[in-house]
Amino acid sequence: MPGVVWKTWEPIDESLKKSGVIQKTAEKITQYLSGLSPEVIKVSSRRVKKDLNLEDIPTRTWTHAMQEAMNTDSTWLLDRSSLVRGGSLFEAA
Repeated sequence: MPGVVWKTWEPIDESLKKSGVIQKTAEKITQYLSGLSPEVIKVSSRRVKKDLNLEDIPTRTWTHAMQEAMNTDSTWLLDRSSLVRGGSLFEAA
């Protein structure tokens, strides 16, 4: 397109300039979930965030990291604001 000027995207939040913030956070989430006892079938995302000391991370970054973690680890599923072990959804009550 004639006259188009492309600009490099710069994050507003300085902490996001570090490469791989979402990926690193997703890895932390995955490690946290894999370390939970098999008896734990549901945990809130707030609890995960608090336990990992990531309460200062921007909301959108956290959301993207959660989605990335769910794409990486099929053991857990996102159910609104909680994480649920996948197999537990299909077990008879």
